[in-house]
Amino acid sequence: VKDTCETFRLLLGHGGRIYGLALSNNKQFLISCAADGTCRYWCLLTWTCLYVYECHEAMLGGVSPFSHQLYSVDISPVVPSGFYFAVCAGGDHSSALLYSFACPDPIRYLSKHLATVTRVKFHPNGNYLATGSWDRAIRIFDLADGDIVRVLVGHKGIITVLEFQPSGAALISGDDKGLVCVWDMETGRMIAQLTHP
Repeated sequence: VKDTCETFRLLLGHGGRIYGLALSNNKQFLISCAADGTCRYWCLLTWTCLYVYECHEAMLGGVSPFSHQLYSVDISPVVPSGFYFAVCAGGDHSSALLYSFACPDPIRYLSKHLATVTRVKFHPNGNYLATGSWDRAIRIFDLADGDIVRVLVGHKGIITVLEFQPSGAALISGDDKGLVCVWDMETGRMIAQLTHP
């Protein structure tokens, strides 16, 4: 059997491990986040980096980025909100940043966790952002004003994954202890738990 997989393009530029990727709905743009403390905005039509966001400087005032890697990135699924992305940083920071692709600086800081934020995920309507953290909690932020609208508690470990049901009615979360939780977004209540053996 002939191997038909080929590497079409290499996107080079990060100075450390890449921890997060998000593809735009139209499949023409990609955002990557890495241990070097930057996000890179790539055009997949020209295979070039359009912009480098110095997220570590926005959060840390220029402190060495290598101690403040970026763990997760997501692009808003809704246009015109689709021109926004969110990223979270490691180290001693308990925040997520909301960026517009058109602006080099964050337009909103979302900071209410008690420990490092490890995951970010936009709600399908683009109006809310879910964040997961080492503090084992999930917070849902209203992006219009930055207020927290839900705090979801029930995990025993660090939040490692967040995914909304396509309708947005439920959020599924997973942790490093093997627990998967399903949350009703209208009530904020946990409606199911699944465990890995």
